[in-house]
Amino acid sequence: MSVLDQEPVIKIRDLIKTYGEGTAEVQVLKGVDIDVGRHEIVALCGPSGSGKSTLLNIIGCLDKPSSGTYLLEGEDVANYDRGAQANVRLRKLGFVFQSFHLLSDQTAIENVMLPLQYAGVPVKERQGRAAEALARVELQDRMDHRPNQLSGGQKQRVAIARSLVTEPSLLLADEPTGALDSRTGKSVLQLLEQLHEERGLTVVMVTHDVEVAAWAHRRIALLDGKISA
Repeated sequence: MSVLDQEPVIKIRDLIKTYGEGTAEVQVLKGVDIDVGRHEIVALCGPSGSGKSTLLNIIGCLDKPSSGTYLLEGEDVANYDRGAQANVRLRKLGFVFQSFHLLSDQTAIENVMLPLQYAGVPVKERQGRAAEALARVELQDRMDHRPNQLSGGQKQRVAIARSLVTEPSLLLADEPTGALDSRTGKSVLQLLEQLHEERGLTVVMVTHDVEVAAWAHRRIALLDGKISA
């Protein structure tokens, strides 16, 4: 059975997102339909202003659609309030960003522990899980280093460890190699591929990079708020 023959992890129908009102109203997403199958790696591509980052934010429960349907693993999350969205993020989602979003005054292990702290996991357990996650991305010897003591690739590995420490089913990546040189970017993609194979993660990423898009199982191109290919 192919991934698309199964119940999709993401099922989006007629998704519309509008900002502003009256003459200032701008429709960023214009009736988007998307299915993402379990264990797929999907790249959202398109020029600036195409709506791909807005779509990723809605998939990540960081924003709400103006109308339409969004089911995440069968759960209707489109119109959840902020508290319910935060709960979904803790239970099901991991995030990797271009600029890493690490706290500069926290060590690598402290950064990785943060999602577990928000989830109410006891201190000893979150320390153990964070250490295990850092070892998994081969940073067991950098646990007590702060971000300014790490290279760009190491920072992104810390960010990946943080995104996976809660054992999400869906990983969302916004230009995950955008701040890295080509060699380091390839190593990050290799790590994501390895983690995808081992954990069966579903991955949705935004990218401008043709090589990164080619690495995905499937590319979804957006143009002017619509699926173009």
